[in-house]
Amino acid sequence: MTASKETPTTPALLLDQARGIVLREQEKRNQLGLRFNLFEVLDRADDEEKGHSAMLAALLDPRGKHGQGETFLAYPPFMW
Repeated sequence: MTASKETPTTPALLLDQARGIVLREQEKRNQLGLRFNLFEVLDRADDEEKGHSAMLAALLDPRGKHGQGETFLAYPPFMW
């Protein structure tokens, strides 16, 4: 029976690997728009008008957490 050769792992190496995984997952969530939470936007609203305004502002912000860039700005009602 032969012993398998394993690469020695150190806490620093494990932390670097974990950091890489976290960064990749964050980027994936950003690309898919998974950081965007419509309820978070609506929770800040005091009344219906402010709620709709907050929702539209969040969707029309190309740098918003929805991760969709200018997608919503390209929707015909907002093309001016």
